[in-house]
Amino acid sequence: MHYTYELIVKSNAFAVNILRTDQAELVDVFGKSSGRKVAKFASAAYDLRSTGSPILTDCLAFVDCNVMWTKEAGDHVLVVGSVASAAITSAGETLQETRSMYAQRTPSETRHRGINDGGA
Repeated sequence: MHYTYELIVKSNAFAVNILRTDQAELVDVFGKSSGRKVAKFASAAYDLRSTGSPILTDCLAFVDCNVMWTKEAGDHVLVVGSVASAAITSAGETLQETRSMYAQRTPSETRHRGINDGGA
């Protein structure tokens, strides 16, 4: 079981920190190593919001959530939350990963696309 999932279950909350294009190095820090082995927040400034979840102080935006329910989905667990708070906290372009490459997209390219037009 992933350490992050264990923390989500224990706290009954989670946050999504949305990064800017100039923050790609944080993907390696937070997404490619286990929190059991690495103190991920040791070098990143953060605040705790109402749910107790860490919000990076320099992120582009965040969504802080309370867990509503979870559902096993094969070898994953889907966690659905209700938004406790959310905000855009700085200016910039959204960092997106596509085919293992980081991309910058304009607002018109980030609109939700349906399944029939090749969107994800």
